[in-house]
Amino acid sequence: MLVLPVGKDLVDLVEAGHAQLELAKGLTAIDVVSGVLIFRCWALYNSRHVLWILFIGLAGAATSTIVFTNRIMREIIVLPQIFPGVLSGCTVIAPTSIWMGLIPTTIFESSLFILTLWKIGTMRDYIGTTRLSRRLAEHGVAYFAIRVVMITFACIGGSVRTIQIATNASGLLTSISSVVCSRMMFSLHELNSKPQEGMTSITSDDDIYSFPEFAIPLVSLDISSPIPDSRGKVT
Repeated sequence: MLVLPVGKDLVDLVEAGHAQLELAKGLTAIDVVSGVLIFRCWALYNSRHVLWILFIGLAGAATSTIVFTNRIMREIIVLPQIFPGVLSGCTVIAPTSIWMGLIPTTIFESSLFILTLWKIGTMRDYIGTTRLSRRLAEHGVAYFAIRVVMITFACIGGSVRTIQIATNASGLLTSISSVVCSRMMFSLHELNSKPQEGMTSITSDDDIYSFPEFAIPLVSLDISSPIPDSRGKVT
């Protein structure tokens, strides 16, 4: 015998479950992007300690997101379908605070963005700019800008009643997160397929020093090792 909660029928439960699934898909896509950003950051630092710290931060951000999500799901309103034989799905009205579910991952990814730029700036002082650092900097700035636009879109679209339903039903946040994640993964794959391109050489009277312009997969340059200056002397 199937026992349903008081005041609920099977259709309501199915529609509520579908809304929870869609929200979970969006949050999962965002967490996957965070994981990709972690490995891109690790490609610069090449340290297990940094990797563990970043994963702990991701776990904290994901836990906070789950807490916000549970709070949001309790306030979601599922409207009955007006034309059940014509239109599929259901209309979901989310609370105006739905954008708060993006705050934990936004803070975490902002930290990754700052760490990436700081490491690139540090490496530039020693070895100049590499293809890897340029790619990470360009995509980091682009993704951070997209992230700001996404959370602004979610905040405004979730707060204004006249466009709230259209905003939440558009699936724009999930789609953009998925496209950005795929683009970043394929960009590093393109670099990895030709790791020896663009070798730069410094010639002195006695020696020739060659430095790869691209040093990865997941291998950073050790800035503590001797680095030759512009005259070919090791400093």
